[in-house]
Amino acid sequence: MGRYEQAEMLAALWRLGQGGRMPLDGRLDRALEAVRDDLPAPLDRLSFGMTAVGTRCYELADVVLAGQDAMLFEADGRSFTHASVKLDRNGAREIAVGAGVSTLEGERIGGLLVAATG
Repeated sequence: MGRYEQAEMLAALWRLGQGGRMPLDGRLDRALEAVRDDLPAPLDRLSFGMTAVGTRCYELADVVLAGQDAMLFEADGRSFTHASVKLDRNGAREIAVGAGVSTLEGERIGGLLVAATG
């Protein structure tokens, strides 16, 4: 699965988990790693490693760029430390269900992800 599918699922989980602005300052990397065993396809193929600035998801920058290109994410300001998810709840449900994730499961996983960003 490609970056666009990963961006769609990330946006869907974030919206179903009732997240506000999505942090892109390292907290999302750590949160994705923390819930990695719960992540559905296509996010279950993300890889992580320890870098000089802490835990990083190696694919996340490309996923976010794909999400911007698909108008799923919109950067907040010039610093790009947060993004707004432009996907509405119905769109999020359609993406999740289309990928075989029930609405309730998407809400559960999304809630874990949002909570893990602290």
